[in-house]
Amino acid sequence: VVSEEFRNQIVHELVTLPANRWREQLDYYACCSQAPGCGELLFDTDTWSLQIRKTGAQTATDFPHAIRIWYKTKPEGRSVTWTSDQSGRPCVYTVGSPINNRALFPCQEPPVAMSTWQATVRAAASFVVLMSGENSAKPTQLWEGCSSWYYYVTMPMPASTFTIAVGCWTEMKMETWSSNDLATERPFSPSEANFRHVGVCSHMEYPCRFQNASATTQEIIPHRVFAPVCLTGACQETLLRLIPPCLSAAHSVLGTHPFSRLDVLIVPANFPSLGMARPSKDKTGHTSDSGASVIKHGLNPEKIFMQVHYLKGYFLLWFLAKRLGDETYFSFLRKFVHTFHGQLILSQDFLQMLLENIPEEKRLELSVENIHQDWLESSGIPKPLQRERRAGAECGLARQVRAEVTKWIRVNRRPRKRKRREKEEVFEKLLPDQLVLLLEHLLEQKTLSPRTLQSLQRTYHLQDQDAEVRHRWCELIVKHKFTKAYKSVERFLQEDQVGVIFQQMGIL
Repeated sequence: VVSEEFRNQIVHELVTLPANRWREQLDYYACCSQAPGCGELLFDTDTWSLQIRKTGAQTATDFPHAIRIWYKTKPEGRSVTWTSDQSGRPCVYTVGSPINNRALFPCQEPPVAMSTWQATVRAAASFVVLMSGENSAKPTQLWEGCSSWYYYVTMPMPASTFTIAVGCWTEMKMETWSSNDLATERPFSPSEANFRHVGVCSHMEYPCRFQNASATTQEIIPHRVFAPVCLTGACQETLLRLIPPCLSAAHSVLGTHPFSRLDVLIVPANFPSLGMARPSKDKTGHTSDSGASVIKHGLNPEKIFMQVHYLKGYFLLWFLAKRLGDETYFSFLRKFVHTFHGQLILSQDFLQMLLENIPEEKRLELSVENIHQDWLESSGIPKPLQRERRAGAECGLARQVRAEVTKWIRVNRRPRKRKRREKEEVFEKLLPDQLVLLLEHLLEQKTLSPRTLQSLQRTYHLQDQDAEVRHRWCELIVKHKFTKAYKSVERFLQEDQVGVIFQQMGIL
């Protein structure tokens, strides 16, 4: 009989194997997953957690070093969504939820709770299995009509990054590849000299690309693009050629790609918003039972979006870049990535490092405390953005929109049957962003007549505009019960749900 101490020793030696023996470690983990168990543990589950306990365990050292969890997902569960792609073929994917970021395990771990994983997935031979692993898995035939896919990671990561998608997708391939698409060794230019990570990394040990000379010079990592059959032509014409320059731009700004490959999947139209827990003390929107910050969907109140913190975070970074200047800001980002790669950190760490690495004259009274107070611990639009917003309202394009809004309000107030012939309003041609602003102003009007709405649609060809414009147009349709245009709402919900997840919320 193997003693508990001996089992713990084996697990300890397995966990502490050096990074250069990662393949051996993965094999041992696979063996452990099939080994007989050493007893069952007590556990409880609720909506967002699994709580495990062992009778008599008083300290962490008394608790088992390795735990095997047997579980299964159900169609009605919250971890995955069973649906159809744009070609009508069945597919399943891990769905975003308020407590996690589109993962198979709904969890929000502390920064120290990270792990590696490996997975073998069996599926019908006509299906493609994609996961957030480091390797580009290829199918292995198990028997006729059934294939196996194997994915793994060697970098310890949060369980909330463990994702899967299975569907009948087609892999898109570039017809030609330039020599720049391959990893090549070349001397560093002065601007790239700080890309190579010097010294020992600060994260736990794993095969790190920042210590690999070939990886540091690889501007374009291997990538695959998958799409439903009906979208292969559009992907071939538009998307494929965009990925290499985007990867190259990311390398030029941030340096070494932390992962060795990239998979891009064209998701179904009903792919919901990203999920993430409420950050800091932000109280914008509503609070879900998981503690997340949410706002209601303008067209479907039952649908919520986890976007408040994404928007505020984006505009905070935009604000900092504008204050510091692009050169100072991007130089800091490169240093930040090199310092903290492979780790989870808090916003305070990011801001503290930022302020420590910029000249005193560029801090402009910035501090971690006032940034937190203005941006992260207050609801609504941060004060710096309000000032920017007021300044933006005075620009020529915004003034032109206000003039057009006044015209439409006049048109809406005219009686249906006029006693004498009045001069017809002449409307200016507007840019898409101006149309968004125009419709947002009109959304503030208590009533708009069907005649006005029909004229709006005809004047600007709203049904042919981009998704952002059509989103506001659909809100007007729903608000004023403009039944003649309900088909536009139906089309929007079916085709453009993903493209407008991150609504403006008045910030712009």
